[in-house]
Amino acid sequence: MNANSHAKRIILNHPLPRLGQFIKTHSLFLPDAFRAYRIQSVIAAELGREELRSMRAKWEPQLPPIQRGKWMTGRDMRRGVKLALLLGLDRLPRQGVLDIGCGTGFFLHVCRQFGHSILGFDLPHKSMFKEWTEFLRIPRVGERIEAFKPLPPMGQKFDLITMDSVTFDRDWSGEEWYFLLDNMRGHLRQDGRIYIMMKYSGKSRLLCNEEIAEIFGNIPGFETEFLNKRQMILTRVEEED
Repeated sequence: MNANSHAKRIILNHPLPRLGQFIKTHSLFLPDAFRAYRIQSVIAAELGREELRSMRAKWEPQLPPIQRGKWMTGRDMRRGVKLALLLGLDRLPRQGVLDIGCGTGFFLHVCRQFGHSILGFDLPHKSMFKEWTEFLRIPRVGERIEAFKPLPPMGQKFDLITMDSVTFDRDWSGEEWYFLLDNMRGHLRQDGRIYIMMKYSGKSRLLCNEEIAEIFGNIPGFETEFLNKRQMILTRVEEED
């Protein structure tokens, strides 16, 4: 057994602490992959593994076969933890986080465990997502993102807006994105960020990586950092007069 395997075995087999205790102690010294696994395990234990299994068993048969085993599994939950770590939410002071297309709300639940204020935003008629967000006690706006339609009033400004693999942008071009991001800019605090992960979709006109680079590399009022060809962070900046 090599050193990394031995370390992982010790980390994963150690009795689970409360999440706050874990974050404040040895967590920060672990590689992110180990930390994500460990944090997901702690959160799942605190939520109740039997309750999670019961919720999954209720909704799995109602899903299309391609989506079964996708939601709120260990892998799905680790993905939410990894995104929070990627965005530095385990280290930052209290942030206001708005998640567009929040789905089950687990990413926002992770954000709340790290001490942040949260708000979800997703379609109002998705019963499964509505029940999961209620189970996790995620405050949620039931609205649809539409081309050239402003976001509704939120009653606050945010430090971070996330859009992870959303699907509302099918058949959008740059103009629709420019409108949405300009509108979102008004919902951000100074130096606020927007995280975007573009979904791979054969029905999307934004499938071309070069088109994504052209559109998102030139958004007025933002500086863009491309993490890869389809993943980016936009930071709000003051526009020059």
